[in-house]
Amino acid sequence: MGLVFVFLGLTGSVLCFYPEIDRVLNPSLSIQNDRLPAAPIRDVLLAAQATYPDKFLHSIFLASDDVAFHQVWFTQSASDDSQMWEVMVHPNSAEVLGRRQAVPVLEFSQENLVNTIFTLHLLFFLGPTSPIFLGVIGALLIVMLLLGLFLWWPRGRSWGPLLTLKRHTSSIRHAYDFHRVAGVYGLAVLLMLGVSGICLTLPGVVSALLAVEQPLPETTMKLDSANSGTLQGLEQAVALARARSSADARLKSIWMPSEKAGFWRVTLVEPGSVGKEGAPNVIFIDANTLGELSTQSYREKSAAGRFLDWQLPLHSGRILGLPGRFIVFLGGLLPLALFVTGLFIWQRKRVALTSARR
Repeated sequence: MGLVFVFLGLTGSVLCFYPEIDRVLNPSLSIQNDRLPAAPIRDVLLAAQATYPDKFLHSIFLASDDVAFHQVWFTQSASDDSQMWEVMVHPNSAEVLGRRQAVPVLEFSQENLVNTIFTLHLLFFLGPTSPIFLGVIGALLIVMLLLGLFLWWPRGRSWGPLLTLKRHTSSIRHAYDFHRVAGVYGLAVLLMLGVSGICLTLPGVVSALLAVEQPLPETTMKLDSANSGTLQGLEQAVALARARSSADARLKSIWMPSEKAGFWRVTLVEPGSVGKEGAPNVIFIDANTLGELSTQSYREKSAAGRFLDWQLPLHSGRILGLPGRFIVFLGGLLPLALFVTGLFIWQRKRVALTSARR
């Protein structure tokens, strides 16, 4: 079990800085956002479609401060999203910078190492059953942390010695002190990662437990054949979504309508409310009539709904920007440190116990 925590922690630490690592591994993605007009979204999507003409255009995630290029995603078909492909497009020129298979993928190449680490962290070799497994792992992490806190609690003793490392002591004492102090100081971060991990891997279960109303239920809405597989209505859908958001909102993503779900899903991010990440505003638009179906605004959500919106920025550390990512990076290293020191303490005590029995 400890090795599972270590694995998830290390892969999570890497993902805290995945845009930077991806640019180092793939220099063609290290572009500067020129002060030129942004290319029309339609041109970006058409350029990407020419790269994968036989795939279904699924969505686009627009360039941001972290990722300087547009990411256009494709699936095998409108009804099959078991595999995804990614096309990276320059935001100013609409030039295709590269393409690759996206999550899930196991390809330990320079080009696709980051997506492979994403796959390992999100799916843990288990495919469709991974959300349940990872949810259980998150729950076990919380239980173990609370148990460790109970065992550490002073119970009338002085707090000072329990919060510091003793100097000039034996190696076993150093290991014990480090294990205890690292666990205490890292408790809040690890608890946050455990709770947010459960929310992210089992969103349906958590939403049901918290009675969070879904913005748009599963729909059997039929998409007119004239609109199927085309970009008809793109500009109108984006314009309507912008009209439902503040003037300084940033366009984050657009999900295309399909035969499975006949609506546009446009997400904008409004500054404030959810730390550095901003507050999401999701608008669902009928692909046939281009009328608004539903709006999921952060400001109009219940406390439970807002709580769920915080989980991804918390889990990634992006809620505090670069300092937050660094804190989560260190938090991901803690399971390794606790595992190594815990194993060392157990081994030394085992040897001592064996010697005492002789």
